[in-house]
Amino acid sequence: MVRIVEHEFTARGAAAELLRSRDPEVLIEGPLLAGTGKSRACLEKIDILCQQYPRIRALLCRQTLKSVRESIQVTLEERVWWPEHECLRNNISREHRTHYDYDNGSRIVLGGLDNPDKTFSTEYDLVFVEEAIEVGLDSWEKLLRVNRNWRMPFQQAIAATNPGSKFHWLNKRPEQTWEAPDDIPGLAAVRPSNGMQMLRLLSRHKDNPALWDEERCEWTAAGAAYLSTLAHMTGVRRKRLLNGEWVSEEGLVFEEYDSGIHTIEREALLVDPAHPEKGSRIKWAIGSMDFGFRNPGCFQVWGVDGRGAMYCLAEVYRAEKQLDWWAEEIQKLIHEFGVLRIVADGAEPRSIEYLNGLLMAPGGRSEPGFVRPAEKDIQVGLARMHDALAPLEGPPAMYWVRNRLRAGLDPKCLAAGKPTSSTDEITAFVWLKTEDGRPIKEQPDPACADHGLDAARYAAVEVFGKDLTPPVDKPMCAPGTTEWHFGHQDIWDRIRDREEGLEAARPRDDYL
Repeated sequence: MVRIVEHEFTARGAAAELLRSRDPEVLIEGPLLAGTGKSRACLEKIDILCQQYPRIRALLCRQTLKSVRESIQVTLEERVWWPEHECLRNNISREHRTHYDYDNGSRIVLGGLDNPDKTFSTEYDLVFVEEAIEVGLDSWEKLLRVNRNWRMPFQQAIAATNPGSKFHWLNKRPEQTWEAPDDIPGLAAVRPSNGMQMLRLLSRHKDNPALWDEERCEWTAAGAAYLSTLAHMTGVRRKRLLNGEWVSEEGLVFEEYDSGIHTIEREALLVDPAHPEKGSRIKWAIGSMDFGFRNPGCFQVWGVDGRGAMYCLAEVYRAEKQLDWWAEEIQKLIHEFGVLRIVADGAEPRSIEYLNGLLMAPGGRSEPGFVRPAEKDIQVGLARMHDALAPLEGPPAMYWVRNRLRAGLDPKCLAAGKPTSSTDEITAFVWLKTEDGRPIKEQPDPACADHGLDAARYAAVEVFGKDLTPPVDKPMCAPGTTEWHFGHQDIWDRIRDREEGLEAARPRDDYL
């Protein structure tokens, strides 16, 4: 007996345009992601194409595989498919799924960009990135390079997102002209329909049948309740999530900051990502600290590479923590990253002195002045950060590594909707305004959270123009010589240690 299953999906507005589009890159954007049906439309299209073209491969991904399981998988299994769908016959639990197979050989693969080796190790016909605003331009371009399986007449990468900062690369890409040599055969299959790098589709709440009754021209009960919740938002969040606008805070201090450029994966720090054993490009590291208790404190580790670019490798951002707690967290990071010194808020000399009494420098030594006061001049620090984020020549010299937070998200900041990291702060850090609303470009607004940015500012000044790369000890005796074999190098090492006051017991006889 054949069981008939009714499957209802109504595509409106941007969703309908998406189903028709064959553009190589598509951005479907709009207000709060769950409200306009963007993800549902993307998944419906992928399901249709997987049934239409045998043996194609589609990738569904987000920044992490965990977030894929909590969002895309749920929509796919519960809204797009039904319990007896051919892709669900093998009864594998959702948390153990890596892919779905169709009877015609097509496959949907689940991936997280936090595992690039696995995600980028094969080729696809379709790529769908949900919450694409979390993804950097570098990761997007890598996805485009593997979007070349050619088991169907066109290849497509789809990004679905809520709007963010107007400076984000996703907002700029649809405005860039698509360029390619005219003499390359076969370009018709990859040429965008509008001649731009990426097709922008604008999704609105009325595109979602669950929220808007098209026949009655009114909001459904669910739609009215949903929009009333969004209507309580204010400022930039209201403009982005309710109105679907790409906006930044007016008078941003760091207009140069772009999360797609200045936030990178940890693998990008490797000398050769294909060969991790070759090590990191980081040559040395310092720490920076902004003290706080009722307001959050922030400790950061900044690594510096051979060209002087600095990278925030680790960050602790917590409120209501005593200095002893901070000392424990900082000590772990000192040994993990080989932190050479720490610069901290000079307005807290007693806190600096207290930390100096608790912390041990690399090698297990207590060093006076290991924690030292940072540069006080705010303008100097801001200028250093501006220069590092957008140098006059060459690539940026200041980055934040994704997934760098240690000791978890601060629960009170999270519950209050306040920043929980320095990169949360930077997108809302504005100049103080005059009564008529004009920004005063010498003074940041004191109402803005700046705990992580203060720590970043201290680090930017401390790193500028310095090279603290530890020297490579050269042996006094060349390896393989008679002196080396007779242990004379050990004698030279002991002389040096005594001169530096660093002598420690050795497991061999004392020659001196």
